[in-house]
Amino acid sequence: MVYWTCYIKTMLQTIKSKTYEYLSSKSRYVYFVLLGLFTQIVSILLPKNSSISDSEEAFCNFYITKLNIFNVHIDCDSQYFLLDSQDPTRLLNNQTPLQDRPLFTFLVFGISKVLELLRVPSGSITYLGEDGIPQNYHVLNYGLFILMNAIILTASITIVLSVFFKIKDPKTPLLKLSIFTAIILISQNPINREFFWTPHTQIFNVLVPALLFYLAQKNLILDKRQYYIWFCFISITLLMYPTLSILLPVLFVRVFQSLGKFYAFSLFLTLIPKLIWPGILNLLGGNYVDWPIVYHRRFVWILDSVESKTLLDDSSKKYQEFLNSLPLTWDIIAFLMFMIGLSLGRKIWKTGNWSNNSNFIYGGIVLVIYTLAMGLNGAYAPRFSGGIVLLLSLIVLFEVRKAKDKVILLKIAIFGSLSANCLYWLLN
Repeated sequence: MVYWTCYIKTMLQTIKSKTYEYLSSKSRYVYFVLLGLFTQIVSILLPKNSSISDSEEAFCNFYITKLNIFNVHIDCDSQYFLLDSQDPTRLLNNQTPLQDRPLFTFLVFGISKVLELLRVPSGSITYLGEDGIPQNYHVLNYGLFILMNAIILTASITIVLSVFFKIKDPKTPLLKLSIFTAIILISQNPINREFFWTPHTQIFNVLVPALLFYLAQKNLILDKRQYYIWFCFISITLLMYPTLSILLPVLFVRVFQSLGKFYAFSLFLTLIPKLIWPGILNLLGGNYVDWPIVYHRRFVWILDSVESKTLLDDSSKKYQEFLNSLPLTWDIIAFLMFMIGLSLGRKIWKTGNWSNNSNFIYGGIVLVIYTLAMGLNGAYAPRFSGGIVLLLSLIVLFEVRKAKDKVILLKIAIFGSLSANCLYWLLN
């Protein structure tokens, strides 16, 4: 009897300990996610910024003010997302420039209809569209778009934390500072500042560097279950935001390393839904137009320049636009992170200790791929180049934990990045 009493007592203590350990580990994620979401609320309490958008169009810098407290920025493309989610036939009638990313609006349309069947009111708000014509928009659809933005941001924070929390190094003040800085930069950046509270797909530009950071880890081994999850994810999200295709070359390498060439080359089947969508739309009576390519000449500007024999001049102009695409405070962050990374790289070069710094090397390769893709894009704005700085920062902050010398200088540089970001978030 005494034996069984002791046994049960030990079991209960073990369960209690494991439960506490589980809840504690999960709570770390919750606290950081809440911090990331809370800071978005702070952003709409700030004064209006008449030049929040990279476009000079007045409507792209439009705000809706509620209760004389909340200043919500509405981007010039938001009317299309809202109207399309209220009436998807606009995609067939060539009334929208969003034919290249239909699934985002289809998803909101489907969820809104289910909620309306459950007697959730759609609400209504009227404001002038880009054409100056007043339109009625459903508040329910707007809320669903913001919910999706919140889900994407939550996923980004969780992915970054999942990498940092696997570290078995001692929890030094430098490591804790690095984790905090990484989450602040993922939460407070030019992309979220402009687009979190507006219906749009640009928050994916926060998720992309988070996913690339995850894929750049040297110990990453993908099993078949994870492969199929990635396969479905890419197939679906390419119909939400085509820029996610940048994940494919990196994912190809990691799958090749883990599962072999058959599964690696099978990844390109994820392009099928994206490739057949224009044909489906045309078959249904629409006229598919890839707005970013046809009107903004994304990537194809290179072919245009070759054809017009102006490639050198055009490349020089694009290069200048690319360099000037970030706000000054984020230029400072990029510079500080680059200098920290350069210092770490020089140390690795001198010691020749490549094997123990594979994460840094993998991360550097992934960063180059991402930067090249964004550089050749041809359209430059904080929403694109901000992701490059985010990926650079994540790679550097993850590696800086190993530093054993010049720790004070590293802390000063990281605090400098935090300060520059704070200035941007509060004053921009």
